[in-house]
Amino acid sequence: MIHRRLTSSSLPESGDFSIFYCFFMLQLLHRAIITLLLSGSALARSSNNNSHDAEKLPFKILELTNESLKNDTLLPQSVNIYYIKLNISDALDLFRIFFEIEAPKKLSSFGNDSFFEAAVSNGRDSVTLSLPLLLRSGLRVFQDGRILKPLLPEDFRITKKSKSVDQFLVISIMSRINQEIPFRMHLKRYDRSQYFVKLSTKISSRTLASQTVNHVKPLAFRINVTDLPSFMVRVSSPDKICASLVSIGPETNLYSTSLVQKVTTNRILSFTQRADLYFSKEEVSNHPAVDVFVFVNADDSDCGNFSDSRELAKNKQITISFFAPNSENFWLATVATPISFFLPFLSCFMWIFMKKFREERGRKRVAVDDENLIHLNDSPNSTLDSGETPVLTFSHDVSPTPRRDETSEVHQSDQHDRPQELPPVESSLFPILTGIFRERQVNYYPIALLFPIFLHTATEYYKWHNSPLANRDEMCFHNFACARPLGEFASFNHIYSNVGYALCGCQFILVVLLRKDRYSKSSGVYSSTGLDVTIGVYLVMQAVASAVYHICPNSIAYQFDTPFIEILCSLIVLRQWYVRKQIHSAAHANFIVVLFLVLHFVVSLGDHWFWTRYLLACFQMTLVGTAVRRKLLENKGIAAVSQIGSAAWALSTVVLNALLVINYAIFVNAIHLNQISTFCCLLNAVIYIAYYIWMKKVVFKENISRFSYSMGALGIFFWALAVSFFVHDETDWTLSPARSRALNQECIFLNFYDSHDMWHITSAFAIFFSLLLITTLDDDQNHVDKHILNNF
Repeated sequence: MIHRRLTSSSLPESGDFSIFYCFFMLQLLHRAIITLLLSGSALARSSNNNSHDAEKLPFKILELTNESLKNDTLLPQSVNIYYIKLNISDALDLFRIFFEIEAPKKLSSFGNDSFFEAAVSNGRDSVTLSLPLLLRSGLRVFQDGRILKPLLPEDFRITKKSKSVDQFLVISIMSRINQEIPFRMHLKRYDRSQYFVKLSTKISSRTLASQTVNHVKPLAFRINVTDLPSFMVRVSSPDKICASLVSIGPETNLYSTSLVQKVTTNRILSFTQRADLYFSKEEVSNHPAVDVFVFVNADDSDCGNFSDSRELAKNKQITISFFAPNSENFWLATVATPISFFLPFLSCFMWIFMKKFREERGRKRVAVDDENLIHLNDSPNSTLDSGETPVLTFSHDVSPTPRRDETSEVHQSDQHDRPQELPPVESSLFPILTGIFRERQVNYYPIALLFPIFLHTATEYYKWHNSPLANRDEMCFHNFACARPLGEFASFNHIYSNVGYALCGCQFILVVLLRKDRYSKSSGVYSSTGLDVTIGVYLVMQAVASAVYHICPNSIAYQFDTPFIEILCSLIVLRQWYVRKQIHSAAHANFIVVLFLVLHFVVSLGDHWFWTRYLLACFQMTLVGTAVRRKLLENKGIAAVSQIGSAAWALSTVVLNALLVINYAIFVNAIHLNQISTFCCLLNAVIYIAYYIWMKKVVFKENISRFSYSMGALGIFFWALAVSFFVHDETDWTLSPARSRALNQECIFLNFYDSHDMWHITSAFAIFFSLLLITTLDDDQNHVDKHILNNF
């Protein structure tokens, strides 16, 4: 009852229910109308905004075919969008996009800034392009192109088991100017049969001849290498048009700024007629494939500005080869080189040993004869017959000691410069090292100070060369056609070929120490053992310096190589200058070392100054004039024939140095600024050695041993051979990298050495034989008293 009463009381009567229902429906209708009105207003506002935006920024969207040539117009304040649908069959396809603005004269009033912007992307790679281009010559170019890296097969699959999905290549073009821009767009797909290059043990080479390339139509290749430790790309062309050979990894953006950073496969080489790109085993193992491109530069200024102007669309004919070089096992060259340098030393050692053996045997024979002759009778009590006189004989090594008043004034004045004799140091284990320490004169020369400074500078240079932002292919002037990499060294063979200088320097030091007992206090020329050892040490340092230079040959690194050559030449002249007058003063050698170090420092700082050449010319002629004046004063009062010879030397020295000065001061391109001091030292060393030999043999009729003759003949032969290799240029850092690369040549010996390496080897032999000639030249004067030596 209660429940039924409550329920029935909660329901309205039949008339009240109809009124309640109508009121409720009116409220719902009212709310619906308001909602519709509000939504309609919002839709109207959105529609108005969209139409306003569409009027402000209209889009033009078109679908293109895979390969198409499109002539279109870009309207003011608009964006043109083009797309291509790609499927799984388009994987690994390389596209080239080319744009050209038509009727550029109508757009010449918009200045040199670019106003046409294009962006291309396929989801994996994207490139941008701006027109017009402003070249260094000031010319504006209204055409350009880009290469888009391809999509990979996995880009068309969501999972491995799913079906392939489509991808898109989208091109958007817009401009900032309020004017219509007619343009032409060309989309080109590269031929897979040419684009893909596969090298293997069965197919180790491929050559594509007479390929046409220009600024907007580059060549592109993807190289897949299987079971090959290394490979090489070689490009040759009869045209001198400036171009670039670029290699990148498959994952690297071709137009990224990081391309110049230190990545193993990222390489950029500018070239004109030749370019060689070598990939070592380490580089190949890091990437399964390498992309190689050949671009023609917009102008030729990047290759040395050898052509002021040319047509942008001018074609360049090239031949490109891909091949696997011979094995990287260079054991034959690396082993045969040091062995060949030990052969002349063994011959020289045998000559020294035999000569000492004969001298010792002769000395013993003379001693026995003297002992027999000095006894006047077998009996100690025997007396001389009347009229007989005792007979005394002396060996040829015994010479009368000159009286103190007969010694020359020059010798007396220089006694304080002579090093005091050190007590002998007994050492049966290290006789050679003991000999070095006995020669106290070596300690006067600044080898210990110079060598650490040089090593520190060389280390800093290597760090700079190996920095991440260093494009070693452009700043290092290697012979890339004969470059054999090893580790961090791009051309190890050019470094290793300097081992001959070190071996010859060490062998010369051993020869000098084995012969140091030939000097006498009373007879023969003055001792130069200390200076000879110093020359040998500097020859070893020359090997280190030249090796550092060939890590990255250029005009900056050239400063490492040449100071030791100049110091060697000057020390040789210093040796022959004083060898008949006095023991060499260490102050002279110190002055020479400091002089050339300061000279190279000044030249390095002033290489961009116009007057540096003329200051060097004045400095050279001042040194020559000082040397000539001192020579004439030293020889004043001696034999007339010596004075005539000195005058002839002075005249020839002044004339030849003047010709050299005229050559590099007037003809600026004849000799590079950094090479002037080197040529000057070589010239004066040759002049003085020739003068010394001429005075000794022709004027004073002194003897020259057959050994010295043979050393001189071998020296001349190897110098002629070395010069023939030296003039055969394979690189030239006075030119641009591209023009220097055109001089590159393949290896000529053992598939390891080129002409410059052969210059290192043959010149090392030539220096060794020349030093042996100089050090044995005055052996015939060993028994001549010092005070009667011919002085010249």
